[in-house]
Amino acid sequence: MRKSHYDDVDQALLKWFPQQRLNNVTISGAILKTKAEEFGNKIHGEFVCSKSWIDRWKVRHNISSGKLVGEVASVDNTWSATGLPQFGRKLEKILAKMTSTTRTKQVFFYKLTPDRTLKFKGEQC
Repeated sequence: MRKSHYDDVDQALLKWFPQQRLNNVTISGAILKTKAEEFGNKIHGEFVCSKSWIDRWKVRHNISSGKLVGEVASVDNTWSATGLPQFGRKLEKILAKMTSTTRTKQVFFYKLTPDRTLKFKGEQC
């Protein structure tokens, strides 16, 4: 298998990815691309990550897409009790400043949650 021209970016992303999976963070290709560009820009100055670079990275490291099921990683109850009401108040203030058309679109996307994530092959989602 061919190695990456940006092996340092490859390895940085490979260290970051399992940490996020341990925290049950949902990771999409777009998030992976953004994080690779962030690492690349820190290391090389200017780094543009292509979709094919991400696709090859996923193949090199046995990463595939998986459907999220179950409630294995439930929400932290302490955050639910304290953080959620604060978030709700902030959201209400933001929505009050928007037009009705924009507000409808924003609320729709806010409630839309992903049902797939990237994971190592064989890993539970």
